[in-house]
Amino acid sequence: EGVGPSFSVLTTSTGEFSVAGLPEGRFQVNVECAGYFASRPEMIEGTEARELRVELLPIGAVHGRLILASGEPVREGRIEIWQTSRGQPPFHPMDLVHEVRTPDGSFQLDLPGGGSYVLLARAQGCASTWSAVIQARTDAVELGEWRLGAGGTLRGRLLCGADAKPLDQALIRLRMRGWEPQTDMLPFAVLGIGTSEVPPTRTRSAADGSFRIDHLPVGPYSISIEHPDAVTTVVPIEILEGGDQNQGIISLEATSGLIVHALTANGSPLAGGTLSIGRNENGFAQESRLLDANGRVTVTGMPSGDYWLSVMEGGGLFGRASEPKKVWLGPGKIEEVEIRLH
Repeated sequence: EGVGPSFSVLTTSTGEFSVAGLPEGRFQVNVECAGYFASRPEMIEGTEARELRVELLPIGAVHGRLILASGEPVREGRIEIWQTSRGQPPFHPMDLVHEVRTPDGSFQLDLPGGGSYVLLARAQGCASTWSAVIQARTDAVELGEWRLGAGGTLRGRLLCGADAKPLDQALIRLRMRGWEPQTDMLPFAVLGIGTSEVPPTRTRSAADGSFRIDHLPVGPYSISIEHPDAVTTVVPIEILEGGDQNQGIISLEATSGLIVHALTANGSPLAGGTLSIGRNENGFAQESRLLDANGRVTVTGMPSGDYWLSVMEGGGLFGRASEPKKVWLGPGKIEEVEIRLH
């Protein structure tokens, strides 16, 4: 250590090297190789005969070690590479997966190129866990010990409608806190407001409406519940390490629907016209549907409430249109409506 003599040798074609005749004292062994770097320097005593095993890692690699909360290594796991913009959500999957199959949980992977990335670690019995944002660069990235906790459990039972029908095969997905269904739609997606900073996690309810998700990541989240017979429902949750959160019975509203029959001014079917559906009299149409050859269309999967309906001939912007017609949809009800052009 400190100022003293230095020695250098070249390795053989098999990577072996030998240094003899070292004087008394402590020496630091550094290994240099183009395109690689040593994971850590080794310290030796000059008078001590030692055999060293020096691990070289590619420059630009990401390396670390997956461990459990107990400190034990994760011997089987996987690491997914996700891309991000400017180090901020949303994160975008890249279909690049690195399998971890080492006795000590160590891993080494290469990023696909310049930019910002995050890694998502998954292992049996552990909560899916994000790394910090990684900037691809020319030197190596050392993540050190990456600890994976067990996370928490969420359970509940889904009942739908006034008759409390168990909701079979409902899709339950983990979302960020504050998520709403329109978050995944334009213009939100254009603005970069995404939900993929939440580790992708989903399950489906059983025939009795019950569901359970184990090893959820710790923190405040929401779950979305989606089913063709129920209005999409968002429930805030709080997951604690080792916790078992029972939401009990979650009641969902049954979806409503419309059967619309559109007529021309002389009473004939408005074939090929367009139905516009809005939530207020003067607002933009929430959605539109084409009428069939009989001037009819059926719309399902709607929440209850007030709607304003109008029809237009020809499906164009400049055809004749009806006055908006207000319709109330009760929960789980299908309403038949007739609309006539003037």
